[in-house]
Amino acid sequence: MMKRIKSPIGVRFCDTDMIGHINNCAIAEYAEYGRVCFFRDLKLSAARLILVNLNIDFVGQMHLEDEVWIETWVAGIGTTSITLAQELFANGKVTGRTRSVVLTFDYENNKPAPVPQELRDALAAYIENADV
Repeated sequence: MMKRIKSPIGVRFCDTDMIGHINNCAIAEYAEYGRVCFFRDLKLSAARLILVNLNIDFVGQMHLEDEVWIETWVAGIGTTSITLAQELFANGKVTGRTRSVVLTFDYENNKPAPVPQELRDALAAYIENADV
C-alpha cells in the first residue's frame, strides 16, 4: 500500500457557492493546502519549489457540513520536477482528484534546478505511479 499524507480541511462558509456546494475555486486552495501539509509533515522545505501545473477532476459534490480531507502522494520525480497526486474526500467518498507539477527552482537565476538527491530520497516512500 502506498504512503499518503492525509490533511483535514476546515471547510469555511466562504468556500460555498449560491446552491451550497463547495465552489470549484476552493478546490484549488484545498490542493495547495494539501501540498503545503505534505512537505511540512515530511519536514521538507518548499521554499525552492514553484507550481507550474495544476489539473483538477471534479468527481462528486461537497457541502459545508461535510467532513473533508485531502490525501497527497508523489506520482513521479523528473530531472527538475515533482508530480504530486491528490484525492479529495467528503464523508469518506472521493469528490475530486488533482495532479500538480512543481519544479525545484533557482530563484536567483530564474530557472529550474535539478531535484536534489536528498529530496528524492525523502520522497521515495511516497511514490505511487498509479493514474489519478
